[in-house]
Amino acid sequence: MSAAQLQISVVIPAWNCAHIIVKVLDALYQQFQQKPQFELVVINDFSQDNTGEILEQYKQNHLDLPLQIIHQTTVGSAARSRNCGLQHARTPLVLFLDADIVTETNVVAEHIAFHQQHLEPETVVLGQVASPVEWQETALDEVCNPSQIWQNLKAGEVDWSHFFTGHISAHKQFLLSVGGFDENYLRCEDVELGSRLKDKHMRLYYLPTAMGYHYHERSVAQEIRNNQVYAQMFAYFYKHGSPTMQSYVADSWFLEKNIKVILKRLLGHIFASSLMQPLVLALADKLSQHGRLLSQFIWRIVFFHIGYQSFKIALQESANLTLPKHPDHQPSISQD
Repeated sequence: MSAAQLQISVVIPAWNCAHIIVKVLDALYQQFQQKPQFELVVINDFSQDNTGEILEQYKQNHLDLPLQIIHQTTVGSAARSRNCGLQHARTPLVLFLDADIVTETNVVAEHIAFHQQHLEPETVVLGQVASPVEWQETALDEVCNPSQIWQNLKAGEVDWSHFFTGHISAHKQFLLSVGGFDENYLRCEDVELGSRLKDKHMRLYYLPTAMGYHYHERSVAQEIRNNQVYAQMFAYFYKHGSPTMQSYVADSWFLEKNIKVILKRLLGHIFASSLMQPLVLALADKLSQHGRLLSQFIWRIVFFHIGYQSFKIALQESANLTLPKHPDHQPSISQD
């Protein structure tokens, strides 16, 4: 299919997602069969499982589907993969999806239709993300699942800080006009890009009729690491970011001083100290089956404490503050 026949490129960065990627691609292929107006661009970010082999086999089994597969030869980041997909996209519009988000049958068409109704190049469309209907989330899943961010959004124009690239579409040239994603950033690379697009008069719209289901699983160790990295990123932006990003961090819970945050910090010091943390986490795990709410409360306090302490330490080391690296980076690989 020629580029002239396509209306949008769906870009998916993929890293170690062999367990879910076929389900993601099947949902998109179903949409392609109904109205073949898009291509897929999947970037395999040096996966250590068999994601690459699955992608190649899927392409062989679906020869009618315009599917580009780009295999990275070193571990990078979501920012690098999205920039790669952006460069390979053959259409003026790009829809970014995470590799664990399974879309409903109307999603691509909904994004195309919205952009056809709002032709301004500054238009950006945020789709909805929710937990799968059939998925029985554990107590830990509910705490860790980032799709909670979407729960309080209302349809229509939303603040720039909701530029979340797990499910978002935009004009390719608009993204490139500010340099695309900053590949130095391991986390918050999407919000940071959103801050630069804000300065270019971005208009960000939330479109809840475009639904994606997030098959998101994260262990306690992964959530701890995630909180640490986000805290370090926020500290970096607070000290070295643009005025927009500094203001964004200043308004975050890291720097809040209301009674709720003060109480959480106090509880964190009591229950999440280095000595108590293993015992408290074991208790939360044991309670997860029969004391779900208490289990979630404990996890939230522990994760809050870890994030806050990481942010505080990073600020104290601000003179030598460096960006966090991917945990699977080999020593010879640099993101500088």
